[in-house]
Amino acid sequence: MSDINEGQVGSFPAYFIADGEKLYFSAYTAESGAEVWATEGTASTTKLLFDMELGQKSSNPSSFMICNGELLFLAETTSSGRQLWSSKKREVTGIEEAYEGEALTLYPNPVSDFIYVNSGNKYFKPLRIANMSGKLVPFQHDRIGRIHVGNLTPGLYILIAEVEKKVVVRKFLKR
Repeated sequence: MSDINEGQVGSFPAYFIADGEKLYFSAYTAESGAEVWATEGTASTTKLLFDMELGQKSSNPSSFMICNGELLFLAETTSSGRQLWSSKKREVTGIEEAYEGEALTLYPNPVSDFIYVNSGNKYFKPLRIANMSGKLVPFQHDRIGRIHVGNLTPGLYILIAEVEKKVVVRKFLKR
């Protein structure tokens, strides 16, 4: 590692996650604000990975997750607001504009065996369920909006689904 923000003010590193090759995190510099950084553990490999808001303005990335080899994270830009972003092949892209409102609700939450998905009258397609380490977990679902999660280890999970061609992300707690 290296001193990212040399001088008396720290770089405030946070939200660390590793994929086996690199460690990803949020850090602050006076030149770029709080942005996405990566390291392989040496000073020469510690680099600003994505400057989402060019210049001193911060995108304040958080909620990092590795999923299928992709780095997923939340970040805010002036043009897009706060949304889920994906890094593929060293490019960062916004994931289809996420539904913020009540487009998809999960119940009961916490859950033991089955979690039910309410998407109003909108068709939904569950895409992935991941644990908080970003590891995808197997699941089964039916056409009436019921997902079997009884086989999951107790903990916090994220359901990533699609509703009307929009990506929706919801957290749930498995008891």
